[in-house]
Amino acid sequence: MSVSFPLYVVGFPSLFGGAGAELFHQLKVWHRMHVDVHIIPTQTNVKKSQLYPAVSSMGVTIHNPYEWDCIPENAPVLSFCNEIFLENLSKIRKKTNRIVFANCMTWIFPKEKEAMLRGDIGMFLYQNETVRLNIMPQLQRLNSSPLIQYKTFKPYFDDTAFPFQINRPRNLFCAGHISRHDADKYTKDTWHIYESFDSPVEKHGVFLGFNNISAKKTGMPPDWIETYNDQKQLSQQEFYRRCHVILQPTDTTENWPRIGFEAMASGSVLIVNKRGGWQQMIQHGKTGWLCETTNDFIAYATKMAWEPNYREDIAAAARLKGIELGGMDAAINSWHEIFSAIDKMPERRESTPDKTILIGVFSHADAIEQRQAIRETWFKLMPTYCKPLFFIGGGRKPENEPEDIVVFDISDDCGSRAQKMFAFFQYALCQPSVKWFFKCEDNTYVHPGRLHLLIDERFDLIGDMSIKKESSPNEGAGYMLSRGFIEKLLSSNYSFGKDRFIIGEYAQLLGAKMLATSRLYHDCTMFPVPWNKLVSAHGCTPHIMKAIFKLAFL
Repeated sequence: MSVSFPLYVVGFPSLFGGAGAELFHQLKVWHRMHVDVHIIPTQTNVKKSQLYPAVSSMGVTIHNPYEWDCIPENAPVLSFCNEIFLENLSKIRKKTNRIVFANCMTWIFPKEKEAMLRGDIGMFLYQNETVRLNIMPQLQRLNSSPLIQYKTFKPYFDDTAFPFQINRPRNLFCAGHISRHDADKYTKDTWHIYESFDSPVEKHGVFLGFNNISAKKTGMPPDWIETYNDQKQLSQQEFYRRCHVILQPTDTTENWPRIGFEAMASGSVLIVNKRGGWQQMIQHGKTGWLCETTNDFIAYATKMAWEPNYREDIAAAARLKGIELGGMDAAINSWHEIFSAIDKMPERRESTPDKTILIGVFSHADAIEQRQAIRETWFKLMPTYCKPLFFIGGGRKPENEPEDIVVFDISDDCGSRAQKMFAFFQYALCQPSVKWFFKCEDNTYVHPGRLHLLIDERFDLIGDMSIKKESSPNEGAGYMLSRGFIEKLLSSNYSFGKDRFIIGEYAQLLGAKMLATSRLYHDCTMFPVPWNKLVSAHGCTPHIMKAIFKLAFL
């Protein structure tokens, strides 16, 4: 199967570790598959990158950093574990809905959660089925849309850079640890494990990726262990050439650890934690060792030191296992399935409106803290089809505030509320792309990603349950107005009073159809969270808004 579309990738490859190295290896698969790959870097110095010539030689088009405008309409956009990509999704969504995110971690980024609440990502990719099954329900609690897909793929690992070592000396036994400096990549028992395992020959130790951050966790290493800060001091290839085993206890849960493939390719036997991706990669006692306790690490390291023939058998079997898990053929088949699924992704989300919703938050010039709380909470969850603005009176924009405020040359006191509403309606009709308008207060918390679910084309005014009791919606709960209703209202002969404006009265005079919904709520005893369907809550102080916002990510 040929890939019929260009693939736009956000980020740039790197040689060592993390998402950049993952991307570099997958580029080799896509090159073999003749995929038209375009890269949008998120750093400014890619031409100086060691990999720039290699990437260019694959026929990859490398665009300018942050060049979102180069994305064609509805082209697929993919990124590996890139937070800058997550921060720019609102710009990317203007071009396409076919957005794919590969999270290489075992946890969810905060920005990834915000994107999920907005519905920005159409497909999530995982390297590990166990991680997918763990993460997927957490994301679905934030957004249950059936259009969002969750897929596992088999990433390619190019083992040509890590030759299999068969001539390590038998008159010494070397154990090693390779990782970033992060404290979680180590355990406090590290030196106890290394000091305690027994060997019939002299013990050596090599740690690649060790500095003062690591030492705060483990303490200083014994004299017989050499430490290196990074690959500039000791190459990865030389590290594996020295190490008979990778003795790597950590406090973290690995997803699909690349060092596993490096060690398997190089013939260094893995002795690691029995959790995360290691459990899918290693067959205990056949291609490595999975440890549940400190004593397990000591026992299996001792076994490998005393039984060199067994150790070499495990190394040979692990090399074949690595090819099976990360070989080119398996990767091509896997990516064919992923690209087929991407090709079927909808060009436009069926569950989102085809017109912009203007959100008008009524505020006062001096309510600075309240507006800032909104910006720090539910404004962060804004879908691309929503345009949020604050509306204030007083004729003058407050100093040092963002450009999300519309100022009317009307008194900012409560007595001029009707005039402010009239000005808002006039402003609304000057927005040609807007079909629906949601009006609320600056002490209203809103789940903007659910606003489109309120829309019912049969009605002109959609508000809270107060419509049934009082024939008019609660102002603080917020209400939705159709463009047609506002046009009728402004073209009518009804006069707007200065200090009194009840939207329900005008709706009845104009014969507008009203709909009451329990999803808009008049106070903050109930509020929008992942496990209910509420859209708004009223009477929220900045403290309450921030608390609700935190609950959105549970």
